[in-house]
Amino acid sequence: MKKIQVLALAAAFIALAVHWLMQQQASLSAAPEGGVLLFAALISLPLLVASAVFSIGSSIALRSAAKRAENGINTPFWYLILLLNIALSLGYLYIISVFIYGVAT
Repeated sequence: MKKIQVLALAAAFIALAVHWLMQQQASLSAAPEGGVLLFAALISLPLLVASAVFSIGSSIALRSAAKRAENGINTPFWYLILLLNIALSLGYLYIISVFIYGVAT
């Protein structure tokens, strides 16, 4: 479970870093901006979806103290990782609910 927690944070960080770097490269070059941003989206979006699945799933699985103790999440570092994943999960759930609400109306 620890690996899934770290993987969720790493995937989100890599997706945001790739997207930011691609935007910086697009603004500095004479290349068509749309193609570069499409390429960034093709890398970033699957990483963000994977991060959402890992983050939401592992945060739900680690609700109880017994599960956290069973998986060795009992140090301040791992509690910080868990807290970051819970915040990331809430952000993903908010984005998903806004998207569903926008599509429904």
